[in-house]
Amino acid sequence: MFLTARLRLLTCLGAAAALASVYGCGEKDEKSPAGSAGDPASAAGADSGGGADDGLGSGGTEDQANTGSGGADDSSYAGSGVDGATCRSGQTRCHGQLGFQRCNPDGKWGTSQSCGGYSNNGTSSYCAMVDDGAGPWAECIDPACWWWLQSGSDLSGGLSGVCVGQDQVRSCKTSILSPPLPCNGVCRSVGEIDGRVLGFCDPGCTDGERECLGGALYRECVAGRWSSLAQSCAEGETCQPLAAGHVSDIKCGGDCEFGTSRCSLDGTSIETCSEANEWETAPQCLLGRCAYSGAQAQCQTECKPGERACAFDGATSELTCNEAGLWSVPTACEVGATCRTGTAGSLGCMKCVGPSTPGGNVWGVADSRCAEGVAACGEDNDYGPAEACPAGQTCTELTRGAAKLAYCK
Repeated sequence: MFLTARLRLLTCLGAAAALASVYGCGEKDEKSPAGSAGDPASAAGADSGGGADDGLGSGGTEDQANTGSGGADDSSYAGSGVDGATCRSGQTRCHGQLGFQRCNPDGKWGTSQSCGGYSNNGTSSYCAMVDDGAGPWAECIDPACWWWLQSGSDLSGGLSGVCVGQDQVRSCKTSILSPPLPCNGVCRSVGEIDGRVLGFCDPGCTDGERECLGGALYRECVAGRWSSLAQSCAEGETCQPLAAGHVSDIKCGGDCEFGTSRCSLDGTSIETCSEANEWETAPQCLLGRCAYSGAQAQCQTECKPGERACAFDGATSELTCNEAGLWSVPTACEVGATCRTGTAGSLGCMKCVGPSTPGGNVWGVADSRCAEGVAACGEDNDYGPAEACPAGQTCTELTRGAAKLAYCK
């Protein structure tokens, strides 16, 4: 299964790359190649909690070199895999994103093997080169863990993986997902893949922290997360953020503390505390809206101006990011157009995906359709005239969501 618009997540990649991830996967409850792609002994070891390296990363055995539990040869990859290059018996390498090859005893690369079936959903898996110090080898890994690796995350610490609600995470340890483990704080969602929520454990606050909400209201941190129940200062006194201390805190009533800031009640601007200990209103946010944390507030955007978003491939409306970096309300597409997504994310309303559209459609190429022959989508993202099929052939059309591919046969 190829990655689609659900993995746009551009604003989240920086945070993902900064994670010093994952609780160790002590139990391995999923089918996994563990040490090397396609190694049946490794897959069995993964189910029983075996080690991550079965030795194939540094050579392996000749018996193992001819086998692979990744399934039958994947005919979606061109060629036999024997490309004349020499290799060490038992070595593995990726063959595209979804398959791998193993080096045969004669020192030649073998045929392509599929990674399908190694993830816990029993279908999609991706191939990645991993190295735990014994040398790089190809490994079939769960698509969620593959995404975190591609985002630049270190999967050795215990934070990133797949959220199970807000309270638990199935964390990655290179290739597979652990059983659900409790989060210290909240499991933050950053996107979705294969119907599962990508996320990481975020200790969002320290127990006992307090921060103002506006007026007399404030909230308190309980068990690593902010309570959803607002509390009020006695007698309606104004909540004031405190500038000192290691964690955020508040006081009720009195003057504000110089250097602190807060959001205006409508969230469009920032108020700062002057040297006279009085709140002063700053100009409105030029980008985004006001967000607060502890004793400080700032303007934050929701999206990149000009960016567009679709609910799904073929939706009848789109969201657009305005010049202030905020999402608009849904806008209906014009007649004949739908909101399209491709391998690069949401593309917005268009009649078809043309050859110059970055990432193409969900197949990664331009649309085409049957119309008394094959009609290709042009540079203007509209279908051009159809070209008739050769004598004796008819047009065949493939569809996936709103995407279409046509050819003659």
